[in-house]
Amino acid sequence: IVGEYDYVGVIDADSTYQSEHFSEMLAVAKNGNYDMIVGSRMQDYAENNARFGHLYGNKLISVLLKTLSGVELKDSMSGMRVMSGNFINSFESIAQGFQLEAEFSLTCGRNGMRYREVPVKYTERDAGNPSKLNTFRDGFKIMLFALQFAGFTLTSQIALIFSLILGLTAVFWGYFLFQEFLEY
Repeated sequence: IVGEYDYVGVIDADSTYQSEHFSEMLAVAKNGNYDMIVGSRMQDYAENNARFGHLYGNKLISVLLKTLSGVELKDSMSGMRVMSGNFINSFESIAQGFQLEAEFSLTCGRNGMRYREVPVKYTERDAGNPSKLNTFRDGFKIMLFALQFAGFTLTSQIALIFSLILGLTAVFWGYFLFQEFLEY
């Protein structure tokens, strides 16, 4: 998008967001001089989303993005946002597919921009409109993209992923060992 804009709104075309939230999001952006407003689905997401992995994948990616960019969002993968003209003019997308939402947060953090989340209502998809997101494959791509965007080399990415796997394995087995210890 090239041009002079005060604000630009984006919304996924999957019928899970209600466009009437844009007026509130725009008011928050203007009144607080924010560069990015994210429509957070988290108040309804766990109840209305049948895909368990999406909820926890979103939380994991949110933690990674906070670590890499300092941008702390509960719903970093939200497809409903309002962004200032300043944000839009500084944004040069290199993302492909579902990585775009992560790139918005990373750009916001990299440029020291102000952001805020606003609760929005989340509606479950229609049965005839299944999600195109593959929880594990696309989640992995998003995390790799975030690491690359933040400047991690391939070697450090592999080391980080390996250490995460080992750490999760240790927590998993440690839990069972601790349970056994308590029974003893």
